[in-house]
Amino acid sequence: MEDRQQRPNIRRPIRQEYPEVRVNAVRSSLVRAAKLPHIEVELQGSKINALFDTGAAVSYLPISSVPTDIETGHQPTAKAANGSSLQFLGTCKAILRIGEIFVPHTFLVSSDLECPAPLLIGSDIIEKINKNGHDVNFNLLSALFNDQGEDSKESAHEGEDSQESVQRRRRLERVKEKTLKRVQVEKIRKDSES
Repeated sequence: MEDRQQRPNIRRPIRQEYPEVRVNAVRSSLVRAAKLPHIEVELQGSKINALFDTGAAVSYLPISSVPTDIETGHQPTAKAANGSSLQFLGTCKAILRIGEIFVPHTFLVSSDLECPAPLLIGSDIIEKINKNGHDVNFNLLSALFNDQGEDSKESAHEGEDSQESVQRRRRLERVKEKTLKRVQVEKIRKDSES
């Protein structure tokens, strides 16, 4: 009993115990998958194409997309879903605008070869959006991003016949028609093969 009391506490905070940041993403050429959710956003006022990756724990961008100064004091290592390591070059602080939502964030910075898009938005930003009262929804068929916050829930139906919403409905209808035609063609092929 005395031996336990004299031992020093060797427990460490979780950040010291597990210092690697996880970046998770799975993509396979063996399975026909849905399109990845790319959307146009603004970073520090400039438009940029972003990949929403809910499997990524962190948001990061390649050095060629960095809009502000890079802080090199913090250069964490991350593990990708395939097990490979990513060495980040530093961080940059920037304001991300998605629709009418503004998110100040500290992004990790990678080399150009280690980022699959001009900006990768991970679950850390999605969590910030949720904490500010907004839900994040995707319609991968029509490639639309929809944020439904407290303010927009009540006004979602107001102005429903705006030109933008009419265009969205038309796009969605075209996608539905194409999908239905593909299904019908596949059914005809299967019937003719048997």
